[in-house]
Amino acid sequence: MRLPDPATSMAVLIGCSRFEGMEPLPAVIHNISDLRDLLTDPLVWGLPRDRCVVMAEPRSPADIIDTINKAAQAATDTFLVYYAGHGLLDDRGRLHLGLGQTGDQKPHTALPYDYVRAAVQQHSKAELNMVVLDCCYSGGALKNMMGGSIGAVSAVEGAYVLTSSAENEPSMAPPEDKHTAFSGELIRLLRDGLPGAGPYLGFDEAFHHLCRELAAKDLPQPQQAVRNSLSGYAFAPNRAHAAPPPPRQSRPSPPPQSGPPQSGPPQRADPGGRRPRRPLSPSTRRTAVAGTLALSLAAGAAVTVGLMNSMASDAATERTDATRPLVSPTVSEVPSPPATTGTSPAPAGGGPPAAVVPAPLQPLTKQTGGTSRREPQSSEPGAKSPATTSPTTTAPAPLGSPMLVTPPDQIVYTVPDTVNFGWQAVAGASVYTLETEAGDGVSFQPVATHRVSGTTFSEAWPGWQKFRWRVTAEAPDGRRSGPSEWRHAFNNATM
Repeated sequence: MRLPDPATSMAVLIGCSRFEGMEPLPAVIHNISDLRDLLTDPLVWGLPRDRCVVMAEPRSPADIIDTINKAAQAATDTFLVYYAGHGLLDDRGRLHLGLGQTGDQKPHTALPYDYVRAAVQQHSKAELNMVVLDCCYSGGALKNMMGGSIGAVSAVEGAYVLTSSAENEPSMAPPEDKHTAFSGELIRLLRDGLPGAGPYLGFDEAFHHLCRELAAKDLPQPQQAVRNSLSGYAFAPNRAHAAPPPPRQSRPSPPPQSGPPQSGPPQRADPGGRRPRRPLSPSTRRTAVAGTLALSLAAGAAVTVGLMNSMASDAATERTDATRPLVSPTVSEVPSPPATTGTSPAPAGGGPPAAVVPAPLQPLTKQTGGTSRREPQSSEPGAKSPATTSPTTTAPAPLGSPMLVTPPDQIVYTVPDTVNFGWQAVAGASVYTLETEAGDGVSFQPVATHRVSGTTFSEAWPGWQKFRWRVTAEAPDGRRSGPSEWRHAFNNATM
């Protein structure tokens, strides 16, 4: 199996989360953001960023079809189109993909899926074309898939369509989940892999895994269809596959000895390369053993005599020490300094001993790392009472940089449109500063700075060619975080 060639493959990820007459689907933005990160991950598909186009909140069918046409022409190996949003059926049961201007029960305001199919069929020269749909009634895309050239996604080597539900079933987006139900399982499969499987995941292997995981949660079952052959293609690498351990190296056996076999006991080779010694005769060995035994007995007798002399000396020492006064084991005897008062020492020729005035006690010292430090006594001038620990104030922790949530990086916008910024809350922060800059992609100029008390902000996009934004957090006490990373967006006309 082989994976898509990153240099000659393309992907278009389309996500619609806001609609005029239907419920919003905020998980869709997370779908396309995380899928883009996985498809550009060198451990998955490894697409360059400019070969993975993200369309967030497109408003017209023409914007989508133009982008698909342009990307399809640049793909010669693998071409992927992904859509997540609301799906609608017209009165003839044909699937339509919801856009920002789509209203409930108004399929004429949506993009007919037949347009997407025709764009891939007419413009893609890729060997493998893939369409993944995560929307209600997405199985309707398979109705004519196998029924002749009209329903063919592509007339080239292989074509594959994967949908989140059958043609008469809705798809699910649990409000408590980050992703929609189907795309969440797909993202986990690409990110975590399939334990126990081989190094590559085949299309059927990936499909059956998605079916099992969704069925276990009582969610709609995905559908798939294949035209022509997919043999040799891998759906994705299996990131849960453990590479086999390297073969253990066997210890080399010693080379065989040359020459005629030797008789008698084997002789140990001498490391110095000298001729081996001849074995001793039995009489010589008996003489050597007797000499060794005699030496051992003589040494033992000498040791015994030494021990007896040592014991006698120790006993005499104990009798001498018994007449001396006992000394506390905790106080060492030090020579007394010369007396400063009292009787003078006796002259050298004799006389009564001189009276000696004891020297004052020296203060104790404390050993610290090999050096002694003098501890002042309580009666000395300048002595301090035991120190009391004063309460210390802990410096407030620095604020962490905000983590941007939406829109994803490198998205494509159309004009007119509204940009919905979002970021995760930072602990301790009370206000956030949103900076926007516009430019030609090389140099940017500041456009606006907004101070926001929450974690979301919306503004109309006036149609800059390219723009970027970042967020900084601020605490009530004036602490500021570092800015988040820059995220970028582009006008659809510049892609």
